[in-house]
Amino acid sequence: MGVKIKQTPTYRKNLDRGCPDDATPCIVCGKPVKDATAMYWIRMSVYGDAITDAEADADPEFDQGCFPVGSDCWRKRPELHDVGTEVMR
Repeated sequence: MGVKIKQTPTYRKNLDRGCPDDATPCIVCGKPVKDATAMYWIRMSVYGDAITDAEADADPEFDQGCFPVGSDCWRKRPELHDVGTEVMR
């Protein structure tokens, strides 16, 4: 099954600061991640778990799609590596 996403204590504060139009908030910390350079993505279920593509395919109605993870959060959260995708540019 998926990996529970534990958001940082500053997630809400970072979200409230806003994001530029060319960025999406990191799903872990809420800081902006530029869409064009995002290197790490995770797929989320409606339950707040990071899931694999296979899990999403098996139960598509619970798939919320992909969300970026900032490089700092990716490095600090190795448990996401099993369910996340690293985009090679």
